[in-house]
Amino acid sequence: MNPSSVKTTESTSRYKQPQLPSLTKAFSKKMKNRVSVALSIAVILFCVTGCNSHTWVDVWQPISVPKGLAWHNAAYQQTAFDIDSDGRIDRLRFWIGSGLAEELMDTDLDGWFDSHVVSAYGKDREQKQIHTQAPAVPVANAAGAFERPRDQ
Repeated sequence: MNPSSVKTTESTSRYKQPQLPSLTKAFSKKMKNRVSVALSIAVILFCVTGCNSHTWVDVWQPISVPKGLAWHNAAYQQTAFDIDSDGRIDRLRFWIGSGLAEELMDTDLDGWFDSHVVSAYGKDREQKQIHTQAPAVPVANAAGAFERPRDQ
């Protein structure tokens, strides 16, 4: 073995690699900054536009039902039904959450709510007889909600 060849190999192994790690670090810092700015802008845009205008729309949207007319307000989780198309609500459902709902019903279709039903997962839990005038049907694409009945 030639000592000069050993020295060359030894010096080659001690040779530092080009400064790629520092370039990679600088590149990754720039990319992290760019990604964080882009994500921040996306979150702000979603909160400003997405939450208010698309997710929970505060307007009465007509929905398809087999008999009569119906409207749903997603922001207030309310559904109004006009079964006989007389311009007065015949059923008004308030979706409470976790399977619970309250419903005011005009059973004889005379324009007055006759019963107040609280149901859980589609099964009636509590039913009361009431006598409250039913409101007029909501206007499509108009904002607003009906008041939930209060216990007296």
